[in-house]
Amino acid sequence: MFFGGDIDGVIKKLDYIQKLGATGIYFTPIFKSPSTHKYDTEDYFQIDPQFGNLETMKRLVKEAHKRGIKVMLDAVFNHCGWNHPFFQDVLKNGINSPYKDYFHIKKFPIFEGDPKKFRFDDETSTLNYDTFAFTPFMPKWNTENKEVKAHLLNVAMYWIKECDIDAWRLDVSNEVDHSFWRDFRKACDSVKKDFFIVGENWDESNPWIQPDQMQSVMNYDFMFSVWKFFGYTNGSSECFKSDINRLLTTYPKHIGQYLFNLLDSHDSTRILTICQGNKEKVKLAYVFQQTFGGTPSIYYGGEISLAGGHDPDNRRCMIWDKKKQDLQMFTHIQKLIKLRKTHTALREVDLTWIEVDNSNNQIVYKKESKEETVYVIINKEDSNITLLINELVGKQCIDLYSDTHITIDKTVEIGNYGFLILQVMNNE
Repeated sequence: MFFGGDIDGVIKKLDYIQKLGATGIYFTPIFKSPSTHKYDTEDYFQIDPQFGNLETMKRLVKEAHKRGIKVMLDAVFNHCGWNHPFFQDVLKNGINSPYKDYFHIKKFPIFEGDPKKFRFDDETSTLNYDTFAFTPFMPKWNTENKEVKAHLLNVAMYWIKECDIDAWRLDVSNEVDHSFWRDFRKACDSVKKDFFIVGENWDESNPWIQPDQMQSVMNYDFMFSVWKFFGYTNGSSECFKSDINRLLTTYPKHIGQYLFNLLDSHDSTRILTICQGNKEKVKLAYVFQQTFGGTPSIYYGGEISLAGGHDPDNRRCMIWDKKKQDLQMFTHIQKLIKLRKTHTALREVDLTWIEVDNSNNQIVYKKESKEETVYVIINKEDSNITLLINELVGKQCIDLYSDTHITIDKTVEIGNYGFLILQVMNNE
């Protein structure tokens, strides 16, 4: 089902995105495709007519750049769609097709029957080519083939040259050979020196985050760690500390600065649903995300409390009626983003755990930079807590979130589902 959203509509909402404080937009696929999700590309050189055209896309990037917003597109180079002309030629001409080596074909004919009736778990269904996941409609590219590689690298460079995009997100990047990504990086850098590449890897990704491949990956390890602590009823602070420590030691510090830290995405349940509709827990999850190192990402609608289960429920239409938006959540995330931009300590990768207690599931950690020291205190429980934090006793602090001065005489009081972001005055 198509709902009518297009690139021109995004252009009209750039001021809204800028108001939130975002400095980048990641688009899932926008190239010609018969589906709603657009991961079954038919033509990589054409914007899907439902979304707009080349001139519309150029205008979007230009207007985004005026507002200090960078644009990242989705590169689906592991596979194409059933309707791609190269694959259609193979279906028609079989072994005589000039494109037969563009795909991973086991034998001919590559397919018999109605693809709509194909089932991987049906022994009578025969599929003689490799695909993405469990669908005959997304044949896998043979990226070791020189002609395929040239074709896809031309796509990558074309959109940088034509529209001045700033980044590619690489769909299922861990299913494509490293040699291809090395040439992909060279091609992108040859067009735009400060170009950025983010891979979609769901697991440990050091082999891909290399100087000759990509700078970052979507950090699903971060997302699942946050889900377990803030979203699940049995998530403990000790387990959360362990998960975050493992993440921090998995990647070098210079990589940690760029990891794409998300709470949800088009491929996952939304954070509000993970938290069983508890918006206070969602707010705490955003507090942690925005005070953690890396590059925080907000899935559209999260800023106004859009819920949603797994795909396709997580891809609901954006709510634009302000009467139906959670404006408190918008203000909350907007304020956190502003604090993150203003205070260098919040962007640091390193953190020091000050107190982690399973008995009441609060966490206290310290972030430091050359300019400042900030303590973050989070109470995940639906009850007030009183904490004695020895490092803060006698200190004068500013609660950055409420912009109020606090003198820590002895203990610190935190309300239910409460938090404090305390900057120590004069870096004492």
